[in-house]
Amino acid sequence: MNLRPLAQALLAAAFIVGTPLAASATKPAAPAAKGPDLAKAAATFKANCAACHGLGKADGKKMGPSFAAVADKYSAKDVDKLAKKIRAGGAGSFGSIPMPPMAQIPEAEAKALAHYALSFKGK
Repeated sequence: MNLRPLAQALLAAAFIVGTPLAASATKPAAPAAKGPDLAKAAATFKANCAACHGLGKADGKKMGPSFAAVADKYSAKDVDKLAKKIRAGGAGSFGSIPMPPMAQIPEAEAKALAHYALSFKGK
């Protein structure tokens, strides 16, 4: 079997592309865009929110709205507003039962939790 034509074709392709074959194989992948840590937000939800809030529409009725209901009412532009509501508490957005302040949740985690809630849109 003659491998010379194959080698020449590979060399020509590498030359045309402008990147040596060995160099392209060793380049690290570009880092992914840094977004909220939804896994950590899920743990925060479980530790702080699950007693009063459900995740999806199929969850049973609890004191507070499900994250799906929150996602249906708010959008990504409301993340800061939701994070403030999480930390400060309040009442009236989804009924008369007040939400206690969750000041123990750091602001960055509250924002991640808001992103997590919004991820349940339509679920």
